[in-house]
Amino acid sequence: MSGIHCAEFATQAGEHLFATAARADVWLLLEYAETWESDAFEGSRLSQPVKNRLSAALKTIPHARLQLIRQPGRQQAGPVFYVVVSREANVRLYRFTLNAYADLMRLDLPAIVSGDARYDSNKSGDPLIVVCAHGSRDACCARLGVPVYHTLAAQPGWDVWLASHVGGHRFAANVICLPHGIVYGRVTPASAVGLVEHYRAGEIVIDNLRGRSNQDAVLQAADYFFRQHSGATAINACRATQTTALSDNHWRIEITTADGERRYVEMTRDKAAIYTYTNCRDEVPSAQDQFRLIGIE
Repeated sequence: MSGIHCAEFATQAGEHLFATAARADVWLLLEYAETWESDAFEGSRLSQPVKNRLSAALKTIPHARLQLIRQPGRQQAGPVFYVVVSREANVRLYRFTLNAYADLMRLDLPAIVSGDARYDSNKSGDPLIVVCAHGSRDACCARLGVPVYHTLAAQPGWDVWLASHVGGHRFAANVICLPHGIVYGRVTPASAVGLVEHYRAGEIVIDNLRGRSNQDAVLQAADYFFRQHSGATAINACRATQTTALSDNHWRIEITTADGERRYVEMTRDKAAIYTYTNCRDEVPSAQDQFRLIGIE
């Protein structure tokens, strides 16, 4: 591709941000300060037993996702490891300071995810913010993500990290607010602080919303459409309680609000509705689906 970056092209083409967040109910985030290859985890110098242990967790824990993270210039003896449960009913964040990566072998990751009381002392109530800046994977992530990271990292008391590929280069800069798994795209240094301040206050900003990671694309779209219609901003203002497929790519989603009201979102997915470059290395654009609201009752 020549003369255009994938993020700018997707914006100019009018590709929707919402309903594009990768699915992740559980996040495993491991500090790794060395160079990130295109495949950051497999290309790392972590020992094979550690890689095998983390790979096994990804296979056995439903909808688990692994990110390498780092803070440029951070000085500390051992790496930090986070386990974040972003399931809607009971979000939790655990922080572990390791003496060495081999300490991961002693952690029972499925037990942590299930809420084992042995790990209660590692729970943290502080929000965790990660910004994708994986330049060896895509140029837009580094070019747009690094300035956003520096803006957020300058805020006193905020726990902010650079992250390896989170999915969706063309939506850079991508910011993820944990433990709730709220994914934002097209974030700029000018908008970044406000987004995180709203998150820390328990609110979602719809303009940059890609979706909540604990929902699939259909539920992310329904959540977006309902929030846009109702003006609801609280993180737990609403939740999808029933999905009815009316036909292929046509759904009716029951939404229950925090006060118990039931509303219904009807929507469709238009196949191949738009063509965009999924990364800066693509030679030709590819077809992307777009969700379209039919009505809310």
